[in-house]
Amino acid sequence: MNVKRIDRSRKSEIKPYLELPFRLGRADPLWFPALRSSITFDLSSSHPFHQHSTAAFFTTGDPSQPTGRIAVLENRNFNAYQNSQTAFFTHFECAENPAAARALFEAANTWAKERGLRQLVGPVGFLQTDARGMMISGFGKMTSFAIPYSPPYYAKLLGMVGFTKQYDYLSGELPIGFRISERVEKMAQRVMERSELELRRGTSRKTLRRMARHLLDVYKESGAAAPLYYPLTSAEEKCILDQLAQTAHPNLIHWLETNGEVCGIHIALPNYVEALRRARGNQLARMAAFLRQRTQPREINITSAYLRPEYQNRGLILVLTTACQQAALKLGAQCGLLGPIHEQNRPMLTIMKKSGVVFDINHRIFEREIV
Repeated sequence: MNVKRIDRSRKSEIKPYLELPFRLGRADPLWFPALRSSITFDLSSSHPFHQHSTAAFFTTGDPSQPTGRIAVLENRNFNAYQNSQTAFFTHFECAENPAAARALFEAANTWAKERGLRQLVGPVGFLQTDARGMMISGFGKMTSFAIPYSPPYYAKLLGMVGFTKQYDYLSGELPIGFRISERVEKMAQRVMERSELELRRGTSRKTLRRMARHLLDVYKESGAAAPLYYPLTSAEEKCILDQLAQTAHPNLIHWLETNGEVCGIHIALPNYVEALRRARGNQLARMAAFLRQRTQPREINITSAYLRPEYQNRGLILVLTTACQQAALKLGAQCGLLGPIHEQNRPMLTIMKKSGVVFDINHRIFEREIV
């Protein structure tokens, strides 16, 4: 089957790559695409990833109306930090066609092999904050940009071309009615009383921008042992901070501090996927829905909680999550998602299960040897 490598300098080649998922997902009521602007940015030379690493973008089938696409990445900073020889793939979209999927991954395999890489892993994106993993269960549940939907046959296609599980990320909907039980509130209160820490909340976008820098500092300390971690460049840090400032609601950012030092931080974002899905109209209607959700979120996605190592395993995640849910209720949120959480993060999963979260949405990172 014909495979074409996209020339990122030619708009005529980029356009079919961007439009492919919209054609494939048209008949699937559960499907919602990644933002076109986000994929366009990944292809752009202005993306900070391309300052230190390299990537290739492929389509298969008719170049003007392809049946599949994929991006394959050599993240040199990741490989240097993790002492790894890994290639990542992302942007995988494909018709239910094993031959098309096989052709795409053969092209990715060849490209990676030429660079001396030994394993292909994904889906993993261009920034550490990009969505990762492919949905393998939880179809029909709420989704978000951090917890994206993919058709059930996608994972089957990966199995057919030799991919196996590396690890999973788990997510779940917050308890029905989005109410915090009295038991959980008391648990959080007891933990806070023992900790002698101060709990604070964002009040404005100015505060949000100031705290975002602390977020990165805490993330670096708490996440350095994570399997996909590598040190961010200053350009990547700025990109992440800008994205957070554009999408977050200040009242949904909470942190713990002692003597002026931030020791833990918690982030929830308005769930824009649900808002945009409801606004199945023109571009103006979608923009209005985005802005409404940004200021008065009906749904939220609790995405990140980081604690400096010396403050971990003390129940402080429960404090932060409870405070976030209380703030979301005041904003008028009606439901929410928690995740994605790495399957080996047992303390976080245990605490959240006690608060009533059922982790029935599963995203998998797949791996395959490069041959």
